[in-house]
Amino acid sequence: MVSKDRKGYHQEHYQFRESINKKDIVDNYIIIILICITNLNTIKTKKTMTIFEFTLYTLMLSYNPCDVFKHFNVTEMHGLNLADCEKYNNTNEDAYIAGLSNVSPIDGKPFVFINLSRCTDDIATTGLTFHEMMHLSLDLHNNDLSKEEEIITWAELESYKVLKLIKKQ
Repeated sequence: MVSKDRKGYHQEHYQFRESINKKDIVDNYIIIILICITNLNTIKTKKTMTIFEFTLYTLMLSYNPCDVFKHFNVTEMHGLNLADCEKYNNTNEDAYIAGLSNVSPIDGKPFVFINLSRCTDDIATTGLTFHEMMHLSLDLHNNDLSKEEEIITWAELESYKVLKLIKKQ
């Protein structure tokens, strides 16, 4: 047998449940679903930078061009700065940094940064990758244009390696 107090609780609870508007329930579920979708998209787009340490250089892949500053823990490097990068409206069509090939401000080791947000299709990805690898190859070959074929071939072969890594991201 249920006590009077317990019975009263059940009656109040039942009346409360009946008083809830079904439209409110549906609206709340829609809001919850939208929050979940937004959170999934946020997780999907806020990937961290992936770093590959090779003998001759460091490869950095990220969807956020400002990550290159954060990686080196600097606010300025090579004529670029973090504040401008953060203010810039970075999209998949335009970015403060699409790619960057230079030397580490910490230890002088060459690096290549690829902004994955700009890798929208195979042509854009290949062009951006080869462009940055050519910069690196010229630096590694001391800008000695008498080694033109070697410079271009090295950049081409290294681009294939980088493109495979990009496809995995």
